Formats: sequence, C-alpha cells, structure tokens
Amino acid sequence: MSYAVLNVSDGDTFPVQIKARDFNDDYVQSYTGYEGYDGEYSQYRGLWITDTGVIYVTVPVPVIEVEIDIKPGSDPNSINLKSKGVVPVAVLTTDDLDANTVDPDTVVFASALPVRWTMEDVDGDGKMDMLFHFKTQELNLTEDSTSATLTGEALDGMSIQGTDTVNIVPKGKGRE
Repeated sequence: MSYAVLNVSDGDTFPVQIKARDFNDDYVQSYTGYEGYDGEYSQYRGLWITDTGVIYVTVPVPVIEVEIDIKPGSDPNSINLKSKGVVPVAVLTTDDLDANTVDPDTVVFASALPVRWTMEDVDGDGKMDMLFHFKTQELNLTEDSTSATLTGEALDGMSIQGTDTVNIVPKGKGRE
C-alpha cells in the first residue's frame, strides 16, 4: 500500500491512520454464488484494529555537486595537520552555480566551521568565487586522508557538496 503525499520535506511529521486486519489464507474460498459466477472471494472473519500514530518520513534531498578548490593555486593540496594556521577552500562559480548564492552560515569542511570568508576570483576566470578559511586543527582529517568534502546550502535551501584531493604532510615515520 502506498500513498502520495505532496509538499513533504525531510523532518516533516503528519498524522496517519493505519488499519490492520488479522486474517490468513484459510479465509479465501472457492464459491459459486449465483448461476454463471465461479471464482474466489475473501470472507473477513477477523478483528479490525485501528490506532493512530506518527510516521516519520525521510525525503531524500537532492544534493548539488559543486566545484571546490582546496588551497587555490596549490597542487598538490598539501595540509600539515599540526599547523596552527588555516586552510583556504574556494567554492568556484561555474555555469551551474553562482558561488554568491552559497549560504556561508551553513558551510562545513571536513567537520570544521569557517572562521572567515570572502568573495574573490580565485581561479582567474573573471567570476567571483567564495573563499572560506578553516582552522587546520579543527579539520577531521587523518594521515591517511586523500580527499576532503565541503557541504552546505545555497540560499534557496538546496544542499551543496564538493570534494577535492588532499595530501597530508608530513607523514609519520616509516610512511611514504
């Protein structure tokens, strides 16, 4: 049984009435009720149970993939996890996204919140990008990390996500 529910968002709740009945296949019988009819029918011999409750609906929210650049102008994107500095991460304006529409209050990079952000053209394409700075020691990265992800929302509420490669340095003893 399925129901169409319009305009439902993740986290919304609404009352639903569910009716269940207790029966088994023994209640389906072959029956000839009148001349010319020969078929099956269901005869209910159980108890209807009615209750109300709440069903939680999780609606998958589409995620817009955005282009990010960790440490713009740097390749590889080397990060020393012992650094007491910040790591710059840019959300680039593309044909699909104007970086100015990103809500900076929702942005998280490798589990860290930005300490500041500015609008500037970091990739030299003439379009303004949103450049965030994150405290290195707040990043949820390890020596084995090879990528890091930025998440957030656009001003229209759509979720955004972008991933770029990282090179963690220096590696521990005996590591390459």
